Amino acid sequence: MGIVYLLGEFSDCGRFKIGISKNPVNRRLKQLQTGNSNEIFIVNEYKTKNYKEVERFLHRKYYSDKALGEWFELSHEDVVNFIKTAKHYDDLVNSFIPDITKYDI
Repeated sequence: MGIVYLLGEFSDCGRFKIGISKNPVNRRLKQLQTGNSNEIFIVNEYKTKNYKEVERFLHRKYYSDKALGEWFELSHEDVVNFIKTAKHYDDLVNSFIPDITKYDI
């Protein structure tokens, strides 16, 4: 189980970071804050076993909004719908990957 997170940056640019962590997001936030002159804050978190795949989907979806690295210039609508969008991609991944815990192996 991991977390797909959305972090925001207090700046004129309105940049957001889409990333993943197996640890609490506030720990990751502290790591990222070091070396960043703008204050960073947690916008939202989505927990899933498919966290790597969901992050990959989100990075592809917002590729045209990429600012630098994993930082994106997202619209207000994109930010508000982060959990809904992450869940949508999580559901897609789950539809392709069978739950092997249902089978007696």
